[in-house]
Amino acid sequence: MPPLSDARFSARLSRRQMLAGSGVVIASGLLSGIPGLAAETVAVAPEKLADTLDHAAGPRVIPYPAAKPFGSGMARGLALGGGGEWFEAWQLAYVTTLAKGGVDLALAGAVVGTSAGSVLGTLLTSGRIAQGANEFIWLAEHPDVMVRMVVASTGADSQTRARELQQTSKSSDLAAIQAMGRAAMAARNAPVADLQQSIQTIIGPMDWPSDSMHTACIDCYTGERVVVSSGSGIPISHAISASMSLPGCFGPTWIGDHYCMDGGISRSGTHADLVAGAKRVVVISLSDGSPEYAELSPFHAPISEELDVVKKSGSEVFVAFANPPKGTNFFDPKQMPLASRMGMEKANADIGTLAKFWNI
Repeated sequence: MPPLSDARFSARLSRRQMLAGSGVVIASGLLSGIPGLAAETVAVAPEKLADTLDHAAGPRVIPYPAAKPFGSGMARGLALGGGGEWFEAWQLAYVTTLAKGGVDLALAGAVVGTSAGSVLGTLLTSGRIAQGANEFIWLAEHPDVMVRMVVASTGADSQTRARELQQTSKSSDLAAIQAMGRAAMAARNAPVADLQQSIQTIIGPMDWPSDSMHTACIDCYTGERVVVSSGSGIPISHAISASMSLPGCFGPTWIGDHYCMDGGISRSGTHADLVAGAKRVVVISLSDGSPEYAELSPFHAPISEELDVVKKSGSEVFVAFANPPKGTNFFDPKQMPLASRMGMEKANADIGTLAKFWNI
């Protein structure tokens, strides 16, 4: 992998500057979006990433359920599922509202993020959750910018084929996942480097956010789960790109020697088994899997199965479901304001119970 330039890790680099460079001027009042939360600028030395890459263990293939989960022996674990820009906005509002009420999910010793959850987990574990939340407030007010940043459609028939297969598949067995992987590899999507640059724009300059952070994606060819961690030698922008490489929309993305697609193209929508074993585990999922929401993830196992795996490890579990309105377009930035309102409302409803559960 070629070395990354010093400019990429400039201490003064910000998402607003990068957006402005593409012809967009962001208002100076951006940070007023969430009272009591302030953004910060963090310098990341380029030699730190080089050192990480030189001593990398590489990404790991971890079968489901994990035999040695990252949560073992931890006080707290956190699993963040996927659901497009809609769920990113929901999760950001949920987590920041909890934080203002004294429930800091960043205290988790083990965090796994899948697809949209990989973005939220990165912002949370890097200490940039306030900055990220305010950027999303601005992007929700300027949906045309989000559309330009994240190009999901090239108009190619191969994209349509991959999307239709992913949307109609009813099975999570290995053959079905591999079939979706083949469709993902054959889809003519926008360049993955463009997606990675957009991710970098949102999360800011960093090599890896924290040793506690892990991302999940799926090998397109084998159907195996690939987990990326701080010692994997993979830039976080690439790990997130792989985790959100939805067939027929984005990617796939190379992770070491694995050509990977979205972590949600699997039996699990949250990969909560990776943080099992912690004393307390919070799972944030797009839906509760009831018949009303079954079409959102027709090939996932019931969420109850995932939660049972975590509970059997000895963990106590709290789960938050977004349960979006029927007909939600998860990739339409214009629906992000509604997602944010719903996330705030859910956090306010959960905060009393979560404070007793999490603050141990």
